[in-house]
Amino acid sequence: MKPLLTLLFLLISMTSAFSQTAIDLKTGKVHASKLDVSPLHKTRIQARDRALALRDSLEYGECIGRAFDLLLLDSLSVAQQHVERALKLRPDAPGNHILRHILGKIFWARRQHKDAIRCFSEILDEHPEDIALRFDRATVYYEARQFSALLDDCTALLSQITPADTAHRKRALYLKSAAHSHLSQHTQELQALSEIVDMSPFEESAEVLSALALRKLERQEEAVARLNLLLQRCPRSVEALMARASCEKDAERWDAARDDYDQVIEIAPQHAEAYVERAAVLLRLGLKHAARKDLEKAQQLGTPYAELKSLFEKF
Repeated sequence: MKPLLTLLFLLISMTSAFSQTAIDLKTGKVHASKLDVSPLHKTRIQARDRALALRDSLEYGECIGRAFDLLLLDSLSVAQQHVERALKLRPDAPGNHILRHILGKIFWARRQHKDAIRCFSEILDEHPEDIALRFDRATVYYEARQFSALLDDCTALLSQITPADTAHRKRALYLKSAAHSHLSQHTQELQALSEIVDMSPFEESAEVLSALALRKLERQEEAVARLNLLLQRCPRSVEALMARASCEKDAERWDAARDDYDQVIEIAPQHAEAYVERAAVLLRLGLKHAARKDLEKAQQLGTPYAELKSLFEKF
């Protein structure tokens, strides 16, 4: 019995050894055998990978769906987490640049300008032709007060947008004029606004801003003349009346400025700024009681006391 048990033990040991080692018949050397992956095992691996990919695809879709639902509820931070999770699950999914654009918009809405710019810039590196995306980045640059970068985007936009697409060209020119204004480049600001007026001769906002650019260039009489022409056509334009009143104040024509503010308040009784500006003019005219009433009205309309303090101190 004992010899039989010994033989069985040796057979088991040899079977185990042969499963892990191989003998070179030429040299007689023993070395570790290579893993023999059977076709069945390969099929199992492929099936597992397909199952994992399917699971990720399903979760990817669920994350996107949840993100959109949360955006409708203004739950921006949680929506952001779901978008980021979706991008992590399938980083190479077709159309992910659209999802990343949405992520950038979430950063923007949360006032995370640096992250929004980074996100938009990464997509623009891959899709420089995307005008909507470049407009978004340009607007974030404006809000972040990065005016030189804004000008670069405006230049790119104007080179991409066809002359026939006046709506987009005007939008780019308004952004360009705003950047020049903040950089105190008022001649270039006026040029950008003049292009808008050339495209749309009755563009009220562009005409008012052009007059204000002339004012900043100390060309007050030209500014007033332009506003007079506009007011002949649009006599109830609050923007034009406010701008002309500012020019009249510069020239110390207090009565004329007061008349313009009177008209604004008649047209727009809730215009808080008009009450503040008229109060300053009334103080110049020595009408302190009327000026105080205007300041009190401005407070009622929501103007913080801190903005009115210097005028109140003149009583």
